Amino acid sequence: MFDEEYLRRYGHANSAADVEIVVLHSLATLQHAAAPRSPGWSIAAAAPPRGDMASRPIFFLEEDRFLDARIHDRYALAPSFTGEGPALIVEYGSRR
Repeated sequence: MFDEEYLRRYGHANSAADVEIVVLHSLATLQHAAAPRSPGWSIAAAAPPRGDMASRPIFFLEEDRFLDARIHDRYALAPSFTGEGPALIVEYGSRR
């Protein structure tokens, strides 16, 4: 069956060769999932605020200019953190 489909798709097949899966793509979607529950603990207690992240100018496309933005370390924020912008939240994966 594999050789027949391969022949149909690519115009040639080698029935003597072993079949080997090189790439396999998978897609899963979940509809109507409940929101995950927070475990009730905070990373903020383990990470002190970083003083070197006070503020810096950041270019905002909507304003077409640089604005002085407050910089926050994601791991130093409390779970209920609120702030005013312009602001930037930096985390491990976003740093250079």
